[in-house]
Amino acid sequence: MMSSSVVDADGIVNYATMILRNDNPRFAQVVEEYTQSIQLLSQKPE
Repeated sequence: MMSSSVVDADGIVNYATMILRNDNPRFAQVVEEYTQSIQLLSQKPE
């Protein structure tokens, strides 16, 4: 399980949690994409 929170432009905290089995054959890929998505959403828009 991975949990994250992202604050949007209005200051509202948005929570996201991913629940994934350890034996998922695409575990590493899913975790990487989740992490990249959270990082992208955490960046302030220009």
